[in-house]
Amino acid sequence: TIIVLDGGPAPSVDLGASIDLCPGESVTLTPVYANVENWLWSDGSTLAQYIVGNNGQITVAVSNACGIAHDTIVANLLPDAPLFNLGPDTSICDDEILTLSIPLANVNILWPDGSDLPDFLVQGPASVIAQVSNSCGMSFDTISIGLLPDIPPLDLGPDQSLCPGELILIDPGFNMVTYQWQDGSAEPFFHAVSSGTYSLSVSNACGTDSDSIEVTISGSPPMTTLGPDTILCIGNSLLLSSSPDMIHVWQDGSLSETFLVTSTGLYMLTESNDCGSDSDS
Repeated sequence: TIIVLDGGPAPSVDLGASIDLCPGESVTLTPVYANVENWLWSDGSTLAQYIVGNNGQITVAVSNACGIAHDTIVANLLPDAPLFNLGPDTSICDDEILTLSIPLANVNILWPDGSDLPDFLVQGPASVIAQVSNSCGMSFDTISIGLLPDIPPLDLGPDQSLCPGELILIDPGFNMVTYQWQDGSAEPFFHAVSSGTYSLSVSNACGTDSDSIEVTISGSPPMTTLGPDTILCIGNSLLLSSSPDMIHVWQDGSLSETFLVTSTGLYMLTESNDCGSDSDS
């Protein structure tokens, strides 16, 4: 005699759909099952729940007296929250347009004006903050954009004259520009010691301007001579003469080029030009 008993229904298990995990994240897997007496997971564990902390394929076998059932699920590791960098703070020219770019794929981008394209155009001074996100989080970055000065208008002034041995300091007085003189020098000033054309170009990140002046030698300082002391007979006269192209001042304050001497006395002439003065008596 043998007694045959009803062992009940066979076991069933359903692990559900695949799982997406962010880096560092873990999920407790709770299967839908029925009539299960024994559990055996792919890592050898035997509990009814399973902690998923990495990507890969996970398999479970469940059993009872009437049989065994299996199911498999795949865990996918998603990319981490995106990191990006808009670059260091910078400055641009007044009419310049700066393009900011976020070259990341499969992310959501948000610019200050609500746009979501990879590129963002900036003109003028601004502080720009951008947001990038995906399923695992979001990140932010900010860049400050200043305004560079325009190139200043260059004016070296009118043409000038120069006396022998004299020098002229040409100094525009600009800051934060690059200098280039006619001889290739880059000093912020130039000493003109001879006749010629003196030219300068100044530049910065926003442009270039240039100017030039002519320097001429004006002549030499006067060398005044009235000749030796002399004696006149009564009734005679002596005509004293000055040099041309000078300013003439005689002892009596007169300004003529000649002076007629008809009496005894001390006669003095002072001559001057742009390069100096001299006297004789």
